[in-house]
Amino acid sequence: IMIPSKPDSEDYRQNLRTKWLNRTCWKDEEFKEIDERYLNFELMFVVGKLKRNRNFTHEFFEEVSEHNDIYLVDKEESKFTLKHKVLFGMRESLKFFDYEYFIKIDHDTLVDLPNLARGIQSLPKDSILTGSCYNRLKRGDYRNHQYCSGGAYILSRDVIEKI
Repeated sequence: IMIPSKPDSEDYRQNLRTKWLNRTCWKDEEFKEIDERYLNFELMFVVGKLKRNRNFTHEFFEEVSEHNDIYLVDKEESKFTLKHKVLFGMRESLKFFDYEYFIKIDHDTLVDLPNLARGIQSLPKDSILTGSCYNRLKRGDYRNHQYCSGGAYILSRDVIEKI
């Protein structure tokens, strides 16, 4: 699960780690009939660089060290950084994780973890693009290319490998 984040969003990240992404917050019966391999989520928060002359806080480095789930993209945080974070997350996920599905979720999106696991368990292994993935760029070099957008989407590994 890749979640774009900002350096100062520690509260969001901590809430996600301790609430809906934490399996112990759910009743065991909600995970009945779900294969265990669909419940082994790896978490990846992707954060951009701070603006010039600003340093990450001591608390940020403590969080990075403690959780080992924050990845830094070499782009300065701005409203234009999201595409870089997502592409970085896709590329790095192939290096660090063995998975069938790449799940991108916004930090302010609430997910029902058992339903997510049930849903991905029923998906075919290849050529999966779910969510709002049929948008087309209207201008620029990639005009008419499809892209995914919105609070969450799922792509199969073979799709990530082609990007």
